[in-house]
Amino acid sequence: RCEGMWAVFRISFSLAALFSVLLLLSCCKSEFSVLVHRGFWAAKLVGLAAIAVGTLFTPNDVFAYYAWVARFIAPGFLLYQLVSFVDAGYTINERLVDRDEESPPRPLLCFANGSGVAWKGLNLLLCLCLYSALLAGTGAMYYFFPQADCPFNPSAITSTLAMSLLNTGLSVSNVAPHGALLTSAFVSAYCTWVCYGALTAMPYADCNPSAGTEGVAMTAVSLGIATATVAYLTFTAARREERRASDEGRGAAGGGGGAADAVSVYVDGEAEGEGEGRGRLPAVQPQSFASFYAVMVLISVYIAMLLTNWGTEHYEEAGTNGTATNSTAAEDAEALLFDEGSYNASLTASWVLIGTGWLCSLLYCWTLIAPRLCPSRDFGVEL
Repeated sequence: RCEGMWAVFRISFSLAALFSVLLLLSCCKSEFSVLVHRGFWAAKLVGLAAIAVGTLFTPNDVFAYYAWVARFIAPGFLLYQLVSFVDAGYTINERLVDRDEESPPRPLLCFANGSGVAWKGLNLLLCLCLYSALLAGTGAMYYFFPQADCPFNPSAITSTLAMSLLNTGLSVSNVAPHGALLTSAFVSAYCTWVCYGALTAMPYADCNPSAGTEGVAMTAVSLGIATATVAYLTFTAARREERRASDEGRGAAGGGGGAADAVSVYVDGEAEGEGEGRGRLPAVQPQSFASFYAVMVLISVYIAMLLTNWGTEHYEEAGTNGTATNSTAAEDAEALLFDEGSYNASLTASWVLIGTGWLCSLLYCWTLIAPRLCPSRDFGVEL
């Protein structure tokens, strides 16, 4: 059967295979890597279609093993997502502050900014909104999710709140002069949302009032965050490429350095120097796109885990079509109050989510205290 979760595994595998091939072809810093990354779109589409068609003739057992392996690979994207989220928080805060410190200060939309505090005011407004949502969400989780006979619920909520308060306190203290309240607000709000996702992923109806619901909003938000992460990846990659081209251009203008590795491409049969540059494409600088395609492989695998309860749903389907070979899958299907329409209703998903929130808080905490703990290292921060 090629429907349901098995179709998700096939699509995920097809994308992961294509990006893995592109990763191998563009991992070295060369002009060929640039050409592979920017061109051959017809070949890429044909290759993806060929892989997808091939998966239709592949037994489901193969993709059951793929799902098992993917459970260990997908957290890599979550880790990258956390790093991107923290970096985005610092970047947004820095951009807002810098706009007020320009000479003259940049206006905020159609509002004049003669006093140079408009963007800082927007910064504080965002902080207020995020912390209000954080506290309201925490209170709602304490109220709606049972606490007495469900130790996971109060432990997850309290630990998330405690780490949020700790990071906020560090960011406004002398321990981390480079800290920012807006960054803390972004990270704390995200961790609170992840905590809510972990609680709603618990498969026990006694501890999860939302058990059995479809949870379309959770799935949509999670996909939205993943999409935003990929968008941020492409944005930062483009910015790095622009800076690299600018630096190499300045170097070439100053003394010819940096242009030796460039390759000029000519079209229409023109020889070098003819036509005053007419028909000549921009120089191609040798680059490697290994990190970009590595992230694309990770997100291809992660999407499959997100839509299939981290690979647990295929056990139930395997038990119904005769492909299950052990009793553990059947026992898990009976023990977990799993509903086919619910979002990530499994213990695996719940622990992955809460672990993601804890790791995000710890990672952000490390960025705050690392310059103090390791003063001999250069973190680009003035203490």
